[in-house]
Amino acid sequence: MNIVILGAGAVGGTLADTLNDHLHRITVVDENFALLERLQKLDGVRTVSGNAADPHVLEQANVDEADMVIAVTGRDEINIVAAQVARSVYETPKVILRLRSQDYAKIEHYKSRYLDNLVVINPENEVRAQIERLLQYPRTFEVASLADNRVAFVGFRALRNMPPCGMTVDAMHKWNPTSRARFVAAFRKFVPLARESEIQRKDEIYFCAPTEDVSEILNECLGSVKPERKVLIAGAGRIGTSLAKVLQTKHSVRIIEPDPDHAHVAADQLRDGIVYPGDATDAIKQRECEIADTDLFVAVTNDDEINVMSCLLAKQEGARQTIALLNQDPYVRLLNETNIDVALSPQRATSSSVLSLVHENNIRAAHRLRVGTCEVFETVVRGSAGENRVTGKKVNKVSLPQNATILAVVRDANVIEIDDNTVFQEGDIVVIYVAEAAMIQKVLRLFQLSAFSFN
Repeated sequence: MNIVILGAGAVGGTLADTLNDHLHRITVVDENFALLERLQKLDGVRTVSGNAADPHVLEQANVDEADMVIAVTGRDEINIVAAQVARSVYETPKVILRLRSQDYAKIEHYKSRYLDNLVVINPENEVRAQIERLLQYPRTFEVASLADNRVAFVGFRALRNMPPCGMTVDAMHKWNPTSRARFVAAFRKFVPLARESEIQRKDEIYFCAPTEDVSEILNECLGSVKPERKVLIAGAGRIGTSLAKVLQTKHSVRIIEPDPDHAHVAADQLRDGIVYPGDATDAIKQRECEIADTDLFVAVTNDDEINVMSCLLAKQEGARQTIALLNQDPYVRLLNETNIDVALSPQRATSSSVLSLVHENNIRAAHRLRVGTCEVFETVVRGSAGENRVTGKKVNKVSLPQNATILAVVRDANVIEIDDNTVFQEGDIVVIYVAEAAMIQKVLRLFQLSAFSFN
């Protein structure tokens, strides 16, 4: 697929990295040459210097030949103009537009006339959705919903004396605490463990299971987990305030915000939450907010350093779990050595949401893990026996690429048990894990309809 990315900032750069791994043809446009210079080192990525809303620059980027345009510059106005030019002038088949402000979408006339023919994404909404999923399953660090929320892909850290700690990775793969669960991979300091390696405390474990089985599996691996009822949020910006509004119905929510105006606006929008003016990195202020009784501390300010320091302090003061928002992706790896439980990246959140839109129609959803280029995605079995390489065949007879694993099959809205005798049927939704993103196209070829018979 020929993809033009407008904007080489944190989100655009991450998308270029990710989509390049998928072997797409990538062109990136930005006015900042320093940002483009880093991307020029990637094989297969072409760069164009200039204003993304300038028609001449778009011509240089060959937007007229693009299958997709992704507008993710730092300015909403440029994204809107560029997206509309791509759609209206060049008739680009798919245009994805990032909007930080929700004001455009709130104007119904504007939305129906200019935005309805575009795919609009919002990084703040993606981050908020991730935090909500993590709240649903305490002590996890990554949760992705698949197959219309029927299947969950979950990451957690192994605890001493609790399974699968002490098992080899190979034994973990064979261990099924429930009949429909699949343990997928284990990582230590972002490096995948070999099958003969023994799982240790703090190793990162991933499994896939029906959504209704996830809590039972986590109880088996982490012990009985207390629901996270008391939440303290650092930052009353768009993410912090919108998160508080969602959580206030079922949780005790408090916000710390240093800017008096922002604090006042947030207080007006919350029915049950409490807003404390002050500095989230101040231990006295955290104690005033009853940090020792806090189940979850979430730092979502616009400053990475404040988010890191406030989370470290909150953990020291007794918060049971902490989440830090980090705009600089390299920090995510560094925090693995600290007591901060979860590091969220808006860039990776946006990247995962875009992945599902980039692939052709045979991918329904996709999620990139926060480590390496591993991905989990879902596809649909289309066509009857003989029209592809899987329909009517047993799972163990399908020649998947190495390091690709079938995790779940959803049939008639039910997650079915998988064994070697499971036979693929037309219409099955199949959830698959790949250790390298480049494998996805090889897997998809097995499921694609063909003019030739495979009988």
